[in-house]
Amino acid sequence: MKIYPSIKRFCDIVLSAAAMIILLPLLLILCAACAVDTKASPIFLQDRIGQNSKMFKIIKFRTMKKSAPSSIPARDMANSEEFVSRFGTFMRRTGADELPQLLNIFAGQMSFVGPRPLMTSEKVLHRERAARGVYRVRPGLAGLAQINCEKIESVKDKAELDAEYVEKMSFSFDVRLFFKTFVIFLRGRHVDEHFSSPSE
Repeated sequence: MKIYPSIKRFCDIVLSAAAMIILLPLLLILCAACAVDTKASPIFLQDRIGQNSKMFKIIKFRTMKKSAPSSIPARDMANSEEFVSRFGTFMRRTGADELPQLLNIFAGQMSFVGPRPLMTSEKVLHRERAARGVYRVRPGLAGLAQINCEKIESVKDKAELDAEYVEKMSFSFDVRLFFKTFVIFLRGRHVDEHFSSPSE
């Protein structure tokens, strides 16, 4: 449906604005808790690859100590638990660390549903995605690959799931993916891929 991207963008603007207003007290509390826990800026900015392979700054609550490597995905760290702060463990498990990305969605850099935005170091996955046309759409908070993480064993597996989302993108498909992600977090599971992604 060619008109759907415009409808999706309208929904992203309205829902992200409403969510930020409703959640403002919670966001302020989480912001203060992160600052106390990490003894650093509670907001973490990081370069990510967005739609049409354009770079943008993703906004997250800080969940890792200042000593943590900033350009390596947590899943690729052999001892990532050493870098995650005490409150950060809770934030990551519940997905609350992703809430500041409502600003990214409102600004048009992300969507509620779409392939998760890559770090600049994930070069192999970036090439696999580019070859499959994944960057035609905005990256999202929730994605098809994330709710099927148990099926992912390689970079190619993830790129194929990301490409599958692009081909199937529709209102009903997006709604199903969003609520499946929400249910996963309610059950206390951290949505992430289980493979180690090579950087070159």
